[in-house]
Amino acid sequence: MKPWQCAVFTMALCWVLLGGCSAHAAPYPHSALYAATKGTGWPVVNPDGTLDSALVRTMAQTHDIITLNVVPFTGTPRVHIIELLKSYNPKLKVLAYDLLGQRFPYGGNNEWAAEWALVSSKLLYGTDGKLFPDSSSPWPNLADKVLVMQLGDAWLYNVLWTPGLDGAFFDFADFYVGWAHSATGATIDYHRAGFTTMAAMDSARVANLTAFFARLRASYPQMLFVGNGTTPDSTKRALWDGDMFESWPSARGGFGPSMTAYLAAGPFSIIKVEGGWSGAYTADACRMQRFGLACACMGDGYACFGPDRDLVGTPTYLAWTYDERSVAGWYARRTDLSGMHSGWLGEKAGPAYTDSSGVLIRKFPHGAVLLNGSSSPRWVDLGATDIWYGIYGVRDPYSNRGGDSQRRFLVPAYDAVFLVEKPHAQSPQQRRL
Repeated sequence: MKPWQCAVFTMALCWVLLGGCSAHAAPYPHSALYAATKGTGWPVVNPDGTLDSALVRTMAQTHDIITLNVVPFTGTPRVHIIELLKSYNPKLKVLAYDLLGQRFPYGGNNEWAAEWALVSSKLLYGTDGKLFPDSSSPWPNLADKVLVMQLGDAWLYNVLWTPGLDGAFFDFADFYVGWAHSATGATIDYHRAGFTTMAAMDSARVANLTAFFARLRASYPQMLFVGNGTTPDSTKRALWDGDMFESWPSARGGFGPSMTAYLAAGPFSIIKVEGGWSGAYTADACRMQRFGLACACMGDGYACFGPDRDLVGTPTYLAWTYDERSVAGWYARRTDLSGMHSGWLGEKAGPAYTDSSGVLIRKFPHGAVLLNGSSSPRWVDLGATDIWYGIYGVRDPYSNRGGDSQRRFLVPAYDAVFLVEKPHAQSPQQRRL
Protein backbone atom coordinates (compact mmCIF):
# COMPACT_ATOMS: atom_id res chain seq x y z
CA MET A 1 0.00 0.00 0.00
CA LYS A 2 1.36 3.41 -0.99
CA PRO A 3 1.89 6.11 1.69
CA TRP A 4 -0.99 8.25 0.43
CA GLN A 5 -3.28 5.19 0.43
CA CYS A 6 -2.28 4.49 4.04
CA ALA A 7 -3.15 8.07 4.90
CA VAL A 8 -6.59 7.78 3.30
CA PHE A 9 -7.27 4.49 5.11
CA THR A 10 -6.12 5.90 8.47
CA MET A 11 -8.26 9.00 8.04
CA ALA A 12 -11.31 6.93 7.11
CA LEU A 13 -10.84 4.67 10.14
CA CYS A 14 -10.42 7.59 12.52
CA TRP A 15 -13.40 9.35 10.97
CA VAL A 16 -15.61 6.31 11.57
CA LEU A 17 -14.35 5.76 15.12
CA LEU A 18 -14.93 9.41 15.99
CA GLY A 19 -18.40 9.30 14.49
CA GLY A 20 -17.54 11.59 11.60
CA CYS A 21 -19.52 14.75 11.25
CA SER A 22 -22.80 14.55 13.11
CA ALA A 23 -25.39 12.72 11.02
CA HIS A 24 -28.04 15.17 10.00
CA ALA A 25 -31.70 14.43 10.40
CA ALA A 26 -32.94 17.44 8.47
CA PRO A 27 -36.52 16.98 7.28
CA TYR A 28 -37.08 16.43 3.56
CA PRO A 29 -36.89 17.56 0.83
CA HIS A 30 -33.28 18.80 0.92
CA SER A 31 -32.58 21.81 -1.30
CA ALA A 32 -29.15 23.30 -1.98
CA LEU A 33 -28.23 26.65 -3.50
CA TYR A 34 -25.00 26.58 -5.49
CA ALA A 35 -24.80 30.34 -5.32
CA ALA A 36 -22.85 32.52 -7.72
CA THR A 37 -21.86 36.10 -6.93
CA LYS A 38 -19.43 38.64 -8.30
CA GLY A 39 -16.28 39.53 -6.37
CA THR A 40 -18.17 42.54 -5.04
CA GLY A 41 -20.87 40.27 -3.65
CA TRP A 42 -23.48 41.25 -6.24
CA PRO A 43 -26.39 40.37 -6.46
CA VAL A 44 -26.49 39.65 -2.71
CA VAL A 45 -24.70 42.95 -2.12
CA ASN A 46 -26.18 46.07 -3.67
CA PRO A 47 -23.96 48.60 -5.49
CA ASP A 48 -24.08 50.86 -2.41
CA GLY A 49 -22.63 48.08 -0.23
CA THR A 50 -25.86 47.15 1.56
CA LEU A 51 -27.33 43.67 1.56
CA ASP A 52 -30.39 42.78 -0.50
CA SER A 53 -32.27 41.56 2.57
CA ALA A 54 -35.26 40.28 0.57
CA LEU A 55 -32.99 38.09 -1.55
CA VAL A 56 -31.07 36.89 1.50
CA ARG A 57 -34.34 35.91 3.20
CA THR A 58 -35.50 33.95 0.15
CA MET A 59 -32.15 32.16 -0.10
CA ALA A 60 -32.20 31.20 3.58
CA GLN A 61 -35.82 30.11 3.86
CA THR A 62 -36.03 28.05 0.67
CA HIS A 63 -32.78 26.09 1.00
CA ASP A 64 -31.04 23.85 3.52
CA ILE A 65 -27.44 24.33 2.40
CA ILE A 66 -25.84 27.27 0.57
CA THR A 67 -22.40 27.87 -0.92
CA LEU A 68 -20.95 31.38 -0.70
CA ASN A 69 -17.86 32.61 -2.50
CA VAL A 70 -14.75 32.93 -0.34
CA VAL A 71 -14.49 36.54 -1.56
CA PRO A 72 -16.06 38.69 -0.21
CA PHE A 73 -17.96 36.70 2.42
CA THR A 74 -15.33 34.95 4.55
CA GLY A 75 -12.23 35.71 6.58
CA THR A 76 -12.54 39.33 7.62
CA PRO A 77 -15.75 39.82 5.67
CA ARG A 78 -16.76 43.17 4.35
CA VAL A 79 -20.36 42.04 4.35
CA HIS A 80 -21.83 40.01 7.22
CA ILE A 81 -24.22 37.83 5.24
CA ILE A 82 -23.82 34.58 7.20
CA GLU A 83 -25.34 36.07 10.35
CA LEU A 84 -28.30 37.41 8.39
CA LEU A 85 -28.86 34.12 6.56
CA LYS A 86 -28.93 32.19 9.83
CA SER A 87 -31.23 34.70 11.50
CA TYR A 88 -33.83 33.67 8.89
CA ASN A 89 -32.98 29.96 9.06
CA PRO A 90 -30.94 28.82 12.09
CA LYS A 91 -30.64 25.28 10.67
CA LEU A 92 -29.07 26.47 7.41
CA LYS A 93 -25.63 25.10 6.50
CA VAL A 94 -23.28 27.63 4.88
CA LEU A 95 -20.20 26.44 2.96
CA ALA A 96 -17.36 28.65 1.71
CA TYR A 97 -16.90 28.06 -2.04
CA ASP A 98 -13.72 28.30 -4.07
CA LEU A 99 -11.84 26.65 -6.88
CA LEU A 100 -9.03 24.74 -5.21
CA GLY A 101 -6.00 26.93 -5.75
CA GLN A 102 -7.44 28.96 -8.64
CA ARG A 103 -9.51 31.79 -7.27
CA PHE A 104 -6.86 33.65 -5.26
CA PRO A 105 -5.77 36.12 -7.96
CA TYR A 106 -9.35 37.39 -8.25
CA GLY A 107 -9.71 38.44 -4.62
CA GLY A 108 -8.41 41.95 -5.09
CA ASN A 109 -7.54 42.28 -1.41
CA ASN A 110 -4.41 42.09 0.66
CA GLU A 111 -5.14 38.88 2.58
CA TRP A 112 -4.47 36.80 -0.56
CA ALA A 113 -1.28 38.61 -1.62
CA ALA A 114 1.18 36.05 -0.24
CA GLU A 115 -0.83 33.09 -1.54
CA TRP A 116 -1.14 34.52 -5.04
CA ALA A 117 2.57 35.41 -5.15
CA LEU A 118 3.38 31.73 -4.57
CA VAL A 119 0.61 30.36 -6.82
CA SER A 120 1.64 32.62 -9.72
CA SER A 121 5.18 31.29 -9.52
CA LYS A 122 4.03 27.67 -9.75
CA LEU A 123 1.51 27.60 -12.58
CA LEU A 124 1.15 24.75 -15.04
CA TYR A 125 2.18 25.13 -18.67
CA GLY A 126 1.12 23.13 -21.68
CA THR A 127 3.25 21.36 -24.25
CA ASP A 128 2.61 24.37 -26.51
CA GLY A 129 4.52 26.62 -24.09
CA LYS A 130 1.40 28.51 -22.98
CA LEU A 131 -0.28 28.66 -19.57
CA PHE A 132 -2.51 25.63 -19.06
CA PRO A 133 -5.35 25.37 -19.90
CA ASP A 134 -5.42 29.09 -20.81
CA SER A 135 -4.04 32.42 -19.63
CA SER A 136 -7.32 33.64 -18.12
CA SER A 137 -7.62 30.80 -15.58
CA PRO A 138 -4.31 28.92 -15.37
CA TRP A 139 -4.04 25.93 -13.07
CA PRO A 140 -1.59 25.90 -10.18
CA ASN A 141 0.72 22.93 -9.86
CA LEU A 142 -0.90 21.08 -6.97
CA ALA A 143 1.77 18.41 -7.30
CA ASP A 144 4.11 20.95 -5.65
CA LYS A 145 4.18 20.20 -1.91
CA VAL A 146 5.17 23.70 -0.79
CA LEU A 147 2.38 25.28 -2.82
CA VAL A 148 -0.27 22.99 -1.35
CA MET A 149 0.96 23.67 2.19
CA GLN A 150 0.63 27.40 1.49
CA LEU A 151 -2.89 26.91 0.16
CA GLY A 152 -3.70 25.02 3.35
CA ASP A 153 -2.53 28.06 5.31
CA ALA A 154 -4.86 30.24 3.24
CA TRP A 155 -7.89 28.10 4.03
CA LEU A 156 -7.01 27.69 7.70
CA TYR A 157 -6.11 31.28 8.51
CA ASN A 158 -8.18 33.28 6.02
CA VAL A 159 -11.38 31.27 5.54
CA LEU A 160 -12.42 28.45 7.86
CA TRP A 161 -12.36 30.44 11.07
CA THR A 162 -15.15 32.72 9.76
CA PRO A 163 -17.93 32.97 12.41
CA GLY A 164 -21.04 31.00 11.49
CA LEU A 165 -19.38 29.04 8.69
CA ASP A 166 -20.27 25.31 8.60
CA GLY A 167 -17.65 24.11 6.14
CA ALA A 168 -16.25 24.47 2.65
CA PHE A 169 -16.98 23.46 -0.93
CA PHE A 170 -13.89 22.74 -3.02
CA ASP A 171 -14.49 22.98 -6.76
CA PHE A 172 -11.99 21.51 -9.25
CA ALA A 173 -10.71 19.31 -6.43
CA ASP A 174 -9.12 16.99 -8.99
CA PHE A 175 -6.77 14.41 -7.53
CA TYR A 176 -5.80 13.34 -11.06
CA VAL A 177 -5.27 15.66 -14.05
CA GLY A 178 -3.51 13.44 -16.57
CA TRP A 179 -6.72 13.46 -18.61
CA ALA A 180 -6.73 17.25 -19.05
CA HIS A 181 -6.22 18.99 -22.39
CA SER A 182 -6.37 22.65 -23.33
CA ALA A 183 -8.66 24.10 -25.98
CA THR A 184 -5.78 23.89 -28.46
CA GLY A 185 -5.22 20.22 -27.68
CA ALA A 186 -2.05 20.79 -25.66
CA THR A 187 -1.37 18.56 -22.65
CA ILE A 188 0.33 19.44 -19.37
CA ASP A 189 4.08 19.86 -19.63
CA TYR A 190 4.98 17.65 -16.67
CA HIS A 191 8.71 18.06 -17.31
CA ARG A 192 8.41 21.82 -16.75
CA ALA A 193 6.40 21.07 -13.60
CA GLY A 194 9.34 19.05 -12.27
CA PHE A 195 8.36 15.44 -13.03
CA THR A 196 9.61 12.72 -15.34
CA THR A 197 6.17 11.26 -16.10
CA MET A 198 2.53 12.30 -15.87
CA ALA A 199 1.91 9.35 -13.54
CA ALA A 200 4.57 10.66 -11.14
CA MET A 201 2.96 14.09 -11.22
CA ASP A 202 -0.50 12.67 -10.51
CA SER A 203 0.91 10.56 -7.66
CA ALA A 204 2.48 13.63 -6.03
CA ARG A 205 -0.77 15.55 -6.47
CA VAL A 206 -2.76 12.77 -4.76
CA ALA A 207 -0.35 12.71 -1.82
CA ASN A 208 -0.43 16.51 -1.45
CA LEU A 209 -4.22 16.81 -1.59
CA THR A 210 -4.67 13.89 0.82
CA ALA A 211 -2.41 15.70 3.29
CA PHE A 212 -4.23 18.99 2.57
CA PHE A 213 -7.64 17.62 3.52
CA ALA A 214 -6.23 15.69 6.48
CA ARG A 215 -4.77 18.93 7.82
CA LEU A 216 -8.04 20.83 7.43
CA ARG A 217 -9.98 17.99 9.07
CA ALA A 218 -7.59 17.84 12.01
CA SER A 219 -7.91 21.59 12.56
CA TYR A 220 -11.71 21.77 12.09
CA PRO A 221 -13.08 18.26 12.85
CA GLN A 222 -16.73 19.36 12.97
CA MET A 223 -16.72 21.20 9.66
CA LEU A 224 -18.30 19.82 6.49
CA PHE A 225 -16.08 19.34 3.46
CA VAL A 226 -17.80 18.83 0.11
CA GLY A 227 -15.87 18.50 -3.13
CA ASN A 228 -16.23 18.37 -6.87
CA GLY A 229 -13.55 16.74 -8.96
CA THR A 230 -12.00 13.70 -10.60
CA THR A 231 -11.30 11.67 -7.49
CA PRO A 232 -11.90 7.97 -6.78
CA ASP A 233 -15.16 7.43 -4.86
CA SER A 234 -13.34 5.62 -2.06
CA THR A 235 -11.05 8.62 -1.56
CA LYS A 236 -13.98 11.02 -1.61
CA ARG A 237 -15.80 9.06 1.07
CA ALA A 238 -12.66 9.01 3.22
CA LEU A 239 -11.88 12.72 2.91
CA TRP A 240 -15.17 14.49 2.23
CA ASP A 241 -18.66 14.58 3.74
CA GLY A 242 -20.23 14.83 0.32
CA ASP A 243 -19.60 14.84 -3.40
CA MET A 244 -21.13 16.90 -6.20
CA PHE A 245 -22.88 15.06 -9.04
CA GLU A 246 -22.82 17.46 -12.00
CA SER A 247 -24.75 17.16 -15.27
CA TRP A 248 -27.39 15.01 -13.60
CA PRO A 249 -28.67 12.43 -14.52
CA SER A 250 -25.81 11.58 -16.89
CA ALA A 251 -23.21 12.28 -14.19
CA ARG A 252 -21.95 8.72 -13.92
CA GLY A 253 -23.09 7.11 -17.14
CA GLY A 254 -26.87 7.42 -16.93
CA PHE A 255 -29.64 7.44 -14.35
CA GLY A 256 -29.04 3.98 -12.87
CA PRO A 257 -25.27 4.22 -12.31
CA SER A 258 -25.63 7.83 -11.15
CA MET A 259 -28.23 6.90 -8.52
CA THR A 260 -26.10 3.97 -7.34
CA ALA A 261 -23.08 6.25 -6.89
CA TYR A 262 -25.16 8.95 -5.19
CA LEU A 263 -26.73 6.54 -2.69
CA ALA A 264 -23.24 5.32 -1.72
CA ALA A 265 -21.81 8.84 -1.38
CA GLY A 266 -21.53 11.00 1.74
CA PRO A 267 -24.66 12.42 3.40
CA PHE A 268 -23.96 15.97 2.26
CA SER A 269 -23.64 15.13 -1.43
CA ILE A 270 -25.27 17.48 -3.92
CA ILE A 271 -27.06 16.59 -7.14
CA LYS A 272 -26.64 19.42 -9.64
CA VAL A 273 -29.26 19.79 -12.37
CA GLU A 274 -28.57 22.52 -14.92
CA GLY A 275 -31.45 24.25 -16.64
CA GLY A 276 -33.65 27.32 -16.74
CA TRP A 277 -31.81 29.08 -19.57
CA SER A 278 -35.13 29.71 -21.36
CA GLY A 279 -36.86 30.85 -18.20
CA ALA A 280 -37.05 29.87 -14.56
CA TYR A 281 -40.61 28.51 -14.61
CA THR A 282 -41.11 26.91 -18.00
CA ALA A 283 -42.65 23.44 -17.88
CA ASP A 284 -39.28 21.86 -18.61
CA ALA A 285 -37.41 23.90 -15.98
CA CYS A 286 -39.99 22.95 -13.35
CA ARG A 287 -39.74 19.29 -14.38
CA MET A 288 -35.94 19.29 -14.22
CA GLN A 289 -35.91 20.92 -10.79
CA ARG A 290 -38.56 18.49 -9.51
CA PHE A 291 -36.67 15.50 -10.93
CA GLY A 292 -33.41 16.52 -9.25
CA LEU A 293 -35.09 17.20 -5.92
CA ALA A 294 -36.82 13.81 -6.05
CA CYS A 295 -33.53 12.06 -6.83
CA ALA A 296 -31.96 13.69 -3.77
CA CYS A 297 -34.92 12.51 -1.66
CA MET A 298 -34.01 8.90 -2.40
CA GLY A 299 -30.83 9.32 -0.33
CA ASP A 300 -29.55 11.67 2.34
CA GLY A 301 -28.21 14.45 0.14
CA TYR A 302 -29.37 17.63 -1.54
CA ALA A 303 -30.30 18.94 -4.98
CA CYS A 304 -29.58 22.28 -6.62
CA PHE A 305 -31.00 23.73 -9.82
CA GLY A 306 -29.99 26.65 -12.00
CA PRO A 307 -28.25 27.70 -15.22
CA ASP A 308 -24.82 26.98 -13.63
CA ARG A 309 -23.22 28.88 -10.78
CA ASP A 310 -20.89 30.95 -12.95
CA LEU A 311 -23.76 32.51 -14.90
CA VAL A 312 -24.91 35.37 -12.72
CA GLY A 313 -28.06 36.51 -14.45
CA THR A 314 -30.59 39.33 -14.10
CA PRO A 315 -32.90 38.48 -12.45
CA THR A 316 -30.60 36.15 -10.58
CA TYR A 317 -31.41 32.48 -10.17
CA LEU A 318 -30.60 32.86 -6.48
CA ALA A 319 -34.20 33.98 -6.05
CA TRP A 320 -35.87 31.11 -7.91
CA THR A 321 -38.44 29.19 -5.88
CA TYR A 322 -40.35 26.03 -6.77
CA ASP A 323 -43.50 24.18 -5.77
CA GLU A 324 -42.06 21.04 -4.21
CA ARG A 325 -39.65 22.70 -1.77
CA SER A 326 -42.28 24.01 0.63
CA VAL A 327 -45.89 22.78 1.00
CA ALA A 328 -48.36 23.93 3.63
CA GLY A 329 -49.81 20.84 5.29
CA TRP A 330 -51.96 17.95 4.16
CA TYR A 331 -55.27 19.84 4.37
CA ALA A 332 -54.31 22.82 2.17
CA ARG A 333 -51.62 20.95 0.20
CA ARG A 334 -50.61 24.25 -1.36
CA THR A 335 -47.16 25.42 -2.36
CA ASP A 336 -45.72 28.02 -0.02
CA LEU A 337 -43.11 30.00 -1.96
CA SER A 338 -41.88 31.80 1.16
CA GLY A 339 -40.23 28.59 2.34
CA MET A 340 -41.95 28.67 5.72
CA HIS A 341 -42.99 25.04 5.26
CA SER A 342 -39.64 23.68 4.06
CA GLY A 343 -39.08 20.15 5.32
CA TRP A 344 -42.78 19.42 4.88
CA LEU A 345 -42.23 15.70 4.12
CA GLY A 346 -40.64 15.13 7.53
CA GLU A 347 -37.60 13.08 8.44
CA LYS A 348 -36.82 9.87 6.61
CA ALA A 349 -39.00 6.92 7.56
CA GLY A 350 -37.18 4.21 5.62
CA PRO A 351 -35.09 3.56 2.51
CA ALA A 352 -36.29 4.01 -1.04
CA TYR A 353 -37.56 0.96 -2.91
CA THR A 354 -38.48 0.10 -6.49
CA ASP A 355 -42.02 -1.05 -7.24
CA SER A 356 -43.09 -3.44 -9.98
CA SER A 357 -43.34 -0.61 -12.53
CA GLY A 358 -39.70 0.33 -12.05
CA VAL A 359 -40.49 3.58 -10.24
CA LEU A 360 -38.43 4.50 -7.17
CA ILE A 361 -40.59 5.27 -4.13
CA ARG A 362 -39.69 6.72 -0.79
CA LYS A 363 -42.24 7.33 1.93
CA PHE A 364 -41.92 9.94 4.67
CA PRO A 365 -43.98 10.74 7.77
CA HIS A 366 -46.08 13.31 5.87
CA GLY A 367 -45.87 12.26 2.24
CA ALA A 368 -44.12 10.31 -0.47
CA VAL A 369 -41.96 10.88 -3.53
CA LEU A 370 -42.38 8.85 -6.74
CA LEU A 371 -39.39 9.01 -9.10
CA ASN A 372 -39.34 7.79 -12.70
CA GLY A 373 -35.84 7.66 -14.21
CA SER A 374 -36.97 5.96 -17.42
CA SER A 375 -37.82 7.35 -20.86
CA SER A 376 -41.49 6.34 -20.68
CA PRO A 377 -44.32 7.24 -18.28
CA ARG A 378 -45.14 4.70 -15.56
CA TRP A 379 -48.22 4.03 -13.42
CA VAL A 380 -47.72 3.43 -9.71
CA ASP A 381 -50.25 1.78 -7.39
CA LEU A 382 -49.67 2.70 -3.73
CA GLY A 383 -52.42 0.45 -2.44
CA ALA A 384 -55.49 1.21 -0.38
CA THR A 385 -53.90 1.35 3.08
CA ASP A 386 -52.98 5.05 3.05
CA ILE A 387 -54.69 8.12 1.60
CA TRP A 388 -52.56 10.19 -0.80
CA TYR A 389 -53.10 13.58 -2.41
CA GLY A 390 -51.21 15.59 -5.00
CA ILE A 391 -50.03 19.09 -4.11
CA TYR A 392 -51.43 22.34 -5.54
CA GLY A 393 -48.60 24.17 -7.28
CA VAL A 394 -47.98 27.78 -8.22
CA ARG A 395 -45.00 27.49 -10.55
CA ASP A 396 -46.24 24.36 -12.30
CA PRO A 397 -49.99 24.11 -11.66
CA TYR A 398 -50.45 21.64 -14.50
CA SER A 399 -48.18 19.00 -13.02
CA ASN A 400 -49.08 19.86 -9.43
CA ARG A 401 -52.83 20.13 -9.73
CA GLY A 402 -53.87 18.54 -6.44
CA GLY A 403 -57.08 16.59 -6.83
CA ASP A 404 -58.99 14.02 -4.81
CA SER A 405 -57.36 11.17 -2.94
CA GLN A 406 -55.91 8.45 -5.14
CA ARG A 407 -54.00 5.20 -4.97
CA ARG A 408 -52.76 5.16 -8.59
CA PHE A 409 -50.50 7.89 -9.97
CA LEU A 410 -48.96 8.45 -13.38
CA VAL A 411 -45.31 9.49 -13.20
CA PRO A 412 -44.08 11.03 -16.49
CA ALA A 413 -40.72 10.13 -18.02
CA TYR A 414 -37.71 11.60 -16.21
CA ASP A 415 -40.04 13.25 -13.73
CA ALA A 416 -41.43 12.83 -10.25
CA VAL A 417 -44.60 13.19 -8.22
CA PHE A 418 -44.63 14.64 -4.71
CA LEU A 419 -47.56 13.51 -2.55
CA VAL A 420 -49.09 14.48 0.76
CA GLU A 421 -50.39 11.75 3.04
CA LYS A 422 -53.54 12.27 5.06
CA PRO A 423 -52.85 11.58 8.74
CA HIS A 424 -54.41 8.40 10.07
CA ALA A 425 -57.38 8.78 12.40
CA GLN A 426 -56.44 8.66 16.05
CA SER A 427 -58.32 7.33 19.00
CA PRO A 428 -59.26 9.73 21.84
CA GLN A 429 -56.49 8.14 23.92
CA GLN A 430 -53.88 8.82 21.19
CA ARG A 431 -55.05 12.40 20.82
CA ARG A 432 -54.65 12.97 24.56
CA LEU A 433 -51.05 11.67 24.31
